[in-house]
Amino acid sequence: LFLREDRFPIENILGSLGGHVGFTATTSDKAANIDISSWTLKTVEVDPGKTVFVENSNNTLVNASSIEAATNSNTSAIVNEVVADGVSLSPGLTIRTFDGCDNPLDSGTLEGFIQAVYVERPNNNNTYFNGSLVPAVVEAHVLDNGDGSYAVQFATTVEAAYELWIVFGEGCSLNFSVPENPDSLYLFNATLVRQDDALCFFSRDPEAGESLPYFPPTPAPTTIPADANTDEIPLVAIIAGSSSFLLVAIMVGIVMLRYRRKWLANKRFVADGKAYLLDAATAFDEDTPYSRTAGEVMRTQAEINRRRAEAAGVDGRNEIVQLQDEIEERKEVIRMQRKKMGYDLPPAQMMETTNPRFRQKNEF
Repeated sequence: LFLREDRFPIENILGSLGGHVGFTATTSDKAANIDISSWTLKTVEVDPGKTVFVENSNNTLVNASSIEAATNSNTSAIVNEVVADGVSLSPGLTIRTFDGCDNPLDSGTLEGFIQAVYVERPNNNNTYFNGSLVPAVVEAHVLDNGDGSYAVQFATTVEAAYELWIVFGEGCSLNFSVPENPDSLYLFNATLVRQDDALCFFSRDPEAGESLPYFPPTPAPTTIPADANTDEIPLVAIIAGSSSFLLVAIMVGIVMLRYRRKWLANKRFVADGKAYLLDAATAFDEDTPYSRTAGEVMRTQAEINRRRAEAAGVDGRNEIVQLQDEIEERKEVIRMQRKKMGYDLPPAQMMETTNPRFRQKNEF
């Protein structure tokens, strides 16, 4: 296809903005090879200077800005609002891109060439949020819509009105700085930085967005169904409370029972040990009436200890009392024998003196 004219919309011939390029090798019915020495295909480049703001809903133009007009323009784009929770994104302002022939682009992938910031505007007190003298500067989130348009959104926790500074184009950027502790109110300003002869879209929208107060959600109150029997509600609450108390009481009872069993076991162990030590520490000769009586006293005392060990926690105290009475009687017998024999020594010392084979380690 040889075109004798130029600078015309090729889509009028192709039927669309896309097409295919091919080469023919022969004009006959025989195949042949052809060498292509060179060929050139020129496409129309994107012209960032033709970028415009559009509404999100129907792509209606809001303002068209060239580089010079955008710098001095105060025309407002559509105001977008967001809750200041730091997470939610605003609907954003949308820009549409064009090529050098004023054709709108129908594909994306150019979001990397867009830089934008939302800047807090002074309030009625001529200060910023919380009395600050410097504005909040929020880096914009650029959303590629995939059709040649891009939404410039923002999220913030600062409740304020915002202006938008934006630049679009390869080799184009914003230059700005914000002082940390100024002496007076600082008014934000940015300049365009352009590499070589780069084509750039540079614009400022003084009323680009607003963040609204954030109120954390409150739990929904408990509601009673209209057909519910209100007389049953206190009864249900009482039953639930009683069940909880009963459960706690059962758990406490189980714990106390376990510890009581352990205490009884320890008590029996101590009593058994005392009885064993008593038997192990006593040795005597039963040849004399006196020694036999003393031995009976020792055995009775040991029997008392055993009974105490066996009756720990059991009602066996009557037998213990009887055995204690018996041992007192036997002690009385010892005292009578001591009196007959004319000894003034205590019973234990007297037994050791009168019978060297008797070894008593316990004193009565």
